[in-house]
Amino acid sequence: MLKAFLSHSSQDKGYVESVATHLTTNWCIYDTFSFEEASLTAEEIVKYIEESSIFVFFISESSLTSEWVQKELLKIHELTSNGDFKKILPIIIDDKITYKHKLIPQWLKENYNIQPIKKYKKAISRIRQELLRLSWKIDNKQKTKDTLFVGRNSLIDKLEGVYRENFNPPISIIASGLHGIGRRSLIKEYMQKVGIADKSKYIPTITLEVNESIEDFILKLDDLGLSSITIEITKISQLTLNEKISILCNILNEIQNENELVYIEDNGCIVLPDRSLNNWFIELLEQAKENQKNAISNYF
Repeated sequence: MLKAFLSHSSQDKGYVESVATHLTTNWCIYDTFSFEEASLTAEEIVKYIEESSIFVFFISESSLTSEWVQKELLKIHELTSNGDFKKILPIIIDDKITYKHKLIPQWLKENYNIQPIKKYKKAISRIRQELLRLSWKIDNKQKTKDTLFVGRNSLIDKLEGVYRENFNPPISIIASGLHGIGRRSLIKEYMQKVGIADKSKYIPTITLEVNESIEDFILKLDDLGLSSITIEITKISQLTLNEKISILCNILNEIQNENELVYIEDNGCIVLPDRSLNNWFIELLEQAKENQKNAISNYF
């Protein structure tokens, strides 16, 4: 199985351990999980780097000055220079660091898109996505199996036509029907067709139940870590409905601007039993649509 080697400073364990815990040993090589007790040596590092498929470099002030991390970088540079390594994923997790920092190796700056990911759940999504892409590159049969889509071509063509007419990417797509009929596959095929996202993109899912509200929607979106907007959980209930809609709209706008997507498994919170949409969701779409218009007019 493909795994990611998590290169980090011990001072960044809070962030990196959260990533590792969610990925588990099935997906990553992490010192607390993987290294034998009292055996952390240069040889051990080499062994685990060579056994991994993706080298994830968590960049911070402390990791850039860490002796162990420097050894790991030297090894991964050697492997990539010889064509013996598949993928490097550099992630900035420190507010004081930019991709221009003098201690970031020049070969990384020249060859990789070094971006900040401040919330660990977004880092998890990115790592999973890169592992999936790499697995497809190695095993074309697995890619064919994972991306197979059969039938409903007329519906896909109709959706594609609507997209081409409106030109703007959709704010929301609602697919209804029984569980297990392939609603998610349909949406993935559509997004692939119109160029919104390829099928390797990792898209997190949140679930909304019939007894949940807009507050639950806000908190669950916030928990995904896809937005930099700070949510004061204790104060949400004190806000007016319009204020909550505004916060939710800002979060969704930021998610869309970052080219991120979210699946919502709705069990009666957004689409009501009579198949109508909840009033606050309609207002949310109207606000998001207006923001999209303003963004386009400002651009041109």
